Amino acid sequence: MGTPMYMRIQQYIRTQIESGEWPADSPVPTEAELMEKFNVSRITVTTALRELVKEGLIYRIQGKGTYVAKQEKTPGIFEIANMISIADSLESTLLPGEHRVAGSELAYPEPEAAAILHLDRDQKAYIIKRTKYTNDVPIAAEKLFLPDYIFSSVPKDRLESEHVSVLLSDLGIETGKSISYIEPVLCDTETAAQLHLPEGTPVIKISLEIYDRKDNPIAFIEMINYGKQKYISNRE
Repeated sequence: MGTPMYMRIQQYIRTQIESGEWPADSPVPTEAELMEKFNVSRITVTTALRELVKEGLIYRIQGKGTYVAKQEKTPGIFEIANMISIADSLESTLLPGEHRVAGSELAYPEPEAAAILHLDRDQKAYIIKRTKYTNDVPIAAEKLFLPDYIFSSVPKDRLESEHVSVLLSDLGIETGKSISYIEPVLCDTETAAQLHLPEGTPVIKISLEIYDRKDNPIAFIEMINYGKQKYISNRE
């Protein structure tokens, strides 16, 4: 059995970086260029790049592209942040406070979310967008991706308002591992409108992948927070 294509793409990128061909902060080829070079789908390319971002080999600036990360061993956001604590914080802060639904639909998710959830092209997910408020000030934009084949029996109002862990418990699904990661991005048009920020404002995106006991992905959550809002705290 041959090496999966996403791993071939990763090896190509690693080789270019380790050889010095692509120095720090230089642009990585676009998804379209990599799709053409390797004759693969966007989901395959997205999967490859996402794993390299999590390794700290490359970084993305939303709306601009993907770049080579500095490789010297210095403490960075991926090392400083305790991922277990981040996941715990996400679990404790996804629903407390006032939430307002900004959008809800059953649709084909974007390539990155589809790749994380292992969804085929013909599989849909419930995409729930919410804005979280404290004292009537928007502090976070949340986006939940819930696979249709898992959550189809759950009423829409519950999908929009209840904690994912509650929904999974009611469905009889035991959660296993969670993978969380952080990346700095620039605020896009939609998120800027949600958080009342100028487009292009630096923000932090926290992503959480939730798996069942058999390591099957069952939900994916993104939270975008404006860095000056301090609302995530670890429980003692």
